[in-house]
Amino acid sequence: MRPYELGIVLRPNLTEDEVGEILEKMKALINGQGGEITKVDYWGKRRLAYLIEKQHEGIFLFLNFSILPQGINEIVRVIRLTDPVLRHILVKEEAKAVTPTQKPASTTKETPQEATVEEETAASAEDAAPEPE
Repeated sequence: MRPYELGIVLRPNLTEDEVGEILEKMKALINGQGGEITKVDYWGKRRLAYLIEKQHEGIFLFLNFSILPQGINEIVRVIRLTDPVLRHILVKEEAKAVTPTQKPASTTKETPQEATVEEETAASAEDAAPEPE
């Protein structure tokens, strides 16, 4: 099973009960396709960046779930047929590999020759500087 994230923007004139019905419909659809919901994130009503079907606002809802790839087509089909949905996005999440992070030795990228030249000039500048009394 692969992890997915589904983002849905609903019409702003929906009541809490109607949003709950759509959420339950999506949960039943995902579970019916053999999926497992891991997280539901309800953002509520937010202002849109641009007009969508003459709407300035939308109700944002996000679902994280795992499902076999064969079940995705049915989920997308049902979302497209659901009238209150203004927009949706379905993203396959990447597997998060745990790798140790290493800090580079220096923050600037320089070739070994440049590093040697800088060390030599710094050393010669120290030799030429007068000593304090």
